[in-house]
Amino acid sequence: MSDIQSLKAILNELDQLFDREDDVNDLFDISKMRREIATNSQQNVRDAKELIKAMSTQVAQKEGEIMAPSTSEHETTLKKIVDKENYQRSLDNLVREIETKRHNIVKLADTCVTLQERTQEFKVNSSISDSRTAYAISLYGKISNITWDYSAAPGHLAGCIGSDRRHELQSFDIDTNVKTDFDVAQDLWSLVGASIDG
Repeated sequence: MSDIQSLKAILNELDQLFDREDDVNDLFDISKMRREIATNSQQNVRDAKELIKAMSTQVAQKEGEIMAPSTSEHETTLKKIVDKENYQRSLDNLVREIETKRHNIVKLADTCVTLQERTQEFKVNSSISDSRTAYAISLYGKISNITWDYSAAPGHLAGCIGSDRRHELQSFDIDTNVKTDFDVAQDLWSLVGASIDG
């Protein structure tokens, strides 16, 4: 019985070692961040284009107003020149904002590249983890004498368990739709115990 308990302890430790849920959550978060960065980058570019278009229209209107003014309009024009200087300051501020947005876009692009590199690293780590998982499954198979039937119907866990003492195989088919994960594990352990005790 102590062999079964130590076998259960080893299998539980292997289950905990190869839990990939955290890796999947990290990949999901990275994918979500990449989409948000792309959306923000596109919005910043649209905002910059709209600002440039609006200011270009205003500058064109002001230039048309100050060309060849009449004497009566000259004083008004001088006042408008002052206003134009104010617009120039606004335009300078706008240019600075655009440069800041361009700088932010470049930073976002760099962040995107970094995220893509990290995604590649996660893919490599995932393939390493897959090979560890394959090894763990192979180890489970050797310890438990379970041979899995991968052609079983969806929602069914099937295969056979070998008994070294009796030199025979006992097939099993567990419906995972009607049993909890705990119940499925208990059924498998019962079958493994029966094959060892028999």
